[in-house]
Amino acid sequence: MRSLENIDWTSNNIEGGIPKKSMGNLCNLKSLNLSYNSLNGTIIDLLESLVGCARKSLEILNLQDNKLGDSLFDLSRFSSLKELYLANNELNGSIMENIGQLSNLEILDVSSNYITGMVSKLNGTMPDLLQFSSLKELYLANNKLNGSLMESIGPLSNLEVLDVSSNYITGVVSKTQLQKLSKLKKLDLSLNSLIIDIESKWVPPFQLFVLKLGSCRLGPSFPSWLQTQSKLFRLDISNSGISDYIPDWFYNLTPKLRYLNLSFNSIKGTLPNFPLRFDNYPIIDLSCNQFHGSIPISLANATALNLSNNTFTIFQPFLCTDLSDRPTTFLDLSNNMLSESLPDCWMHWSELIVLNLENNKLSGNIPSSMGSLYHISTLRLSNNNISGILPSSLKKCSLLRLLDVGQNNLYGEIPTWIGDYLTDLVVLHLKSNRFYGSLPLNLCQLSDIQILDLSLNDLSGFIPRCFHNFTRMVHKVNDYVSSSLSTGIDSLYIIDPSRGYGRIFVNYEYITWKGKNYKYDRNLWLLRIIDLSSNKLTGEIPINLTNLVVLVQLNLSRNNLSGTIPESIGKMEPLESLDLSHNQLSGKIPMGLADLSFLGFLDLSNNQLWGRIPTGTQLQTFEASVYSENRGLCGPPLIATCCGDGKLQETSTPCETTVGKLQEDNAEWVDMSWFYMGIGVGFGIGFLGVCGLALFFNTSWRRLYFKQLLNRWRTSNYGAN
Repeated sequence: MRSLENIDWTSNNIEGGIPKKSMGNLCNLKSLNLSYNSLNGTIIDLLESLVGCARKSLEILNLQDNKLGDSLFDLSRFSSLKELYLANNELNGSIMENIGQLSNLEILDVSSNYITGMVSKLNGTMPDLLQFSSLKELYLANNKLNGSLMESIGPLSNLEVLDVSSNYITGVVSKTQLQKLSKLKKLDLSLNSLIIDIESKWVPPFQLFVLKLGSCRLGPSFPSWLQTQSKLFRLDISNSGISDYIPDWFYNLTPKLRYLNLSFNSIKGTLPNFPLRFDNYPIIDLSCNQFHGSIPISLANATALNLSNNTFTIFQPFLCTDLSDRPTTFLDLSNNMLSESLPDCWMHWSELIVLNLENNKLSGNIPSSMGSLYHISTLRLSNNNISGILPSSLKKCSLLRLLDVGQNNLYGEIPTWIGDYLTDLVVLHLKSNRFYGSLPLNLCQLSDIQILDLSLNDLSGFIPRCFHNFTRMVHKVNDYVSSSLSTGIDSLYIIDPSRGYGRIFVNYEYITWKGKNYKYDRNLWLLRIIDLSSNKLTGEIPINLTNLVVLVQLNLSRNNLSGTIPESIGKMEPLESLDLSHNQLSGKIPMGLADLSFLGFLDLSNNQLWGRIPTGTQLQTFEASVYSENRGLCGPPLIATCCGDGKLQETSTPCETTVGKLQEDNAEWVDMSWFYMGIGVGFGIGFLGVCGLALFFNTSWRRLYFKQLLNRWRTSNYGAN
């Protein structure tokens, strides 16, 4: 096919490399697109297939999103290249100087690799960018580049896109270095250690569409030169040290914005009307500032709105003003000072997928109109003063996957409709409320549940034996896609990625882990947790619970559980945290517990356990306190030794070979008063004289005598058997 000009094998499952000489005679080949495949090996090996005249004709080479490794290569023989895309591979090393011989290059994208070295032309590891006189787009983002950059970039007068975000670039960016970039449309310097030193009266020679300076030093004043940028539709100046008020001129920019991020600054004051165009579907992030007062009604036109970690106090007009066709899918008002009752106007927010109102001072009942959130996937209301019962209207929210209403004043029995209608739930948090009654068997229908926290309530009755129906806790899932994206609690919540600039929000959950509270986000999908602690549960630990072989944390502490620890607990190999303390558990510690090699936290204290602590790689490494208040336990790490160890018993703890044996046979503790009475009678009447003295001083005779007494006592109380 000598006349072939374009080859596009994008987004397939092509592996390995291209056979050598397979395309070498395609003398008219101009574009080769192999992006989004699984090509591996080195780029040098792959390009050996392009021997011959194809090298001279090729203008566009796209190998992004593969698994190509090794350092960058000699491209001098591809002199006709105009566009080179190598993003999202595994390239390493520094950018070789001979890439600078591609004098016709207009687009260079090597972002998201492992490229290192200085980006300054002064030390020679970066090609002299002056040779790229035709360069229009340069993407170096998400590598390991360091040093200074702007000295090399400044003279590129044709540059339209510059993206060097997420590197280790340092230095100062001044107006002098940007003055010649009159064609610049996108500038992304974010997530570096740059200082933007530009006077407020400067008028840039360019009109930007995209400006991202997140984590650069801009403040403390609001950058006034931004008011000249009338075409901006994406602006990110987050975490830039601004501690100023928003100037009036800034609101002239907002109607055109599709993305605005001012988060992690110290911007002050109230927000007046914040004009937004409905048809732009803007994404607005004003979190982690010092805004206060009322939330502007106009912000309801945002498709995603994050106002968390401020001091807003009024939100009812914002929520309840009747605006038709609200587009909002993400709303985060958490960590503010909202103290109103939850308004009953959620029918206006039917497009919501994520709603976060946690850590406020909200009161009143959960309104029935929340049942109108038909698309809701994540609902967070924790740590407020919300009271009443869970309204049955929530059963209409059948797409819910994360429900957190913990740390409120909710009461009543746990509704059975949770298991009947919210069958997609992955996280259920009812912690620290006043729920009472037994655990409904309907909960066993939550086959996708991964985190179940019902702790710190007044729940009673038995632990259901059907918890082994929690499929996600029974079967190991190795595929990230199937385990996280399909469950909906993965850390990345993407707002409309189809438009090409979706903001990624992090989903998270607060977990009491190994006795401490932690915030889990990017590892949330890995957790499998059951916490039923601090209730009034009774009965035995169901043996079926040990079928949850993917569980990593089990907390049943501070209940009234009895019986023994299931012998089959050794099957739960990934278990990292186990708390059974403050119950009435008896019997021996099962040997299988010593086989749990990942166990990092254990608490069996305040029970009625007895016998030798099993010897293994784990159980002796814990402090003695995890076994405390179990008067029948002995062996390391406790001071109390077990009978048969050849040492004197150092405490009054009963021996495993005497009292423990009796408890095992008769399922109760033996009253030892007969023992001391036998001593008095034996010495006072039956053994006067030499025989009595011999019995007193001869240890073996004395043991034989007490053994006979013991047998008689057992026969008289329990029969010959």
